Order: sequence, then structure tokens, then C-alpha cells
Amino acid sequence: MSSYNRVKNANGAFPNRVDEDFELAITCLCEGDHEPIVFVADRQGNPVDGCPVVGNLQCWFGLFEWVTKDVKDKNAKLVTNQWVA
Repeated sequence: MSSYNRVKNANGAFPNRVDEDFELAITCLCEGDHEPIVFVADRQGNPVDGCPVVGNLQCWFGLFEWVTKDVKDKNAKLVTNQWVA
């Protein structure tokens, strides 16, 4: 389990609302032992031709591991709201 800030906590009615932390539980859906997802990706994130995809693609924990494996700052927020003008 991990603790994360809410994605959208402040709004028009409460623009200065203090961040709330909430518990995030990501479960492993593998049958038996956990099967991590391993494959070689191209620039678009698709598997390279001829390289097999190993692991359980239906496992939420495995997908979370895959998405966060290259995160450089482990203390940074995983999801942020950025305004683009």
C-alpha cells in the first residue's frame, strides 16, 4: 500500500483546500506467484517485432510496476494536473 495526494483536491468552491492523502492499494491478479511484465518496447511503447511479451498483462500490480519502472524521482506525484495555454 502507498499513500498519494488526491488528483483533484482544490476546486472553484475551495481553491485553497489542503491536500489530502489517501491509501492506494494495487493488487496482484496473477494466479500463484507474481509474473512481472517484461518486453522490449519501441519508441511508441509497443513490443518490438519478434520479441515475446512475458508476464501477466492482466495483473494490476504488474502494470503499475511497468508504468513506474523508469520514474527518476520516487517522491514526485505520479499524476499531476498541468494547464496548457
